[in-house]
Amino acid sequence: DGVVPFSLEAALPASEFRRFSNNIGWWEPGAPKALMEFTRFTHEATKGHMMVVDLQGVAVEDGWLLTDPCVLCEDVGRFGAGNMGPHGMDRCLNALRVRLDEAPVPIEEAAARSSAPRSCPPPPAPPA
Repeated sequence: DGVVPFSLEAALPASEFRRFSNNIGWWEPGAPKALMEFTRFTHEATKGHMMVVDLQGVAVEDGWLLTDPCVLCEDVGRFGAGNMGPHGMDRCLNALRVRLDEAPVPIEEAAARSSAPRSCPPPPAPPA
């Protein structure tokens, strides 16, 4: 028929467009905790079958207006080329675990750890 399917959505409100995450576990520094929790929720609500990632959009008065997300799914044949499947979900879950669950290390402590001399085991004794 010569008909080409397409999708159209209303223009986003005039505001700073931000990319909060991607489909392999990266989160923008300072990304809203609620968006990270939303991504984790989508994984939990589907019992690990799917996860909504690649969150981007604008802040609005009562939250965020997001557009063009990516859906990761155990079935890699669904949701297009951005669906990185279980591997992508594992990476995203690991990033969320670090960002949401692990206690942050104070900057001073992290600096001390990285500049502290590291002890090495003594070299083996030469053969007799």
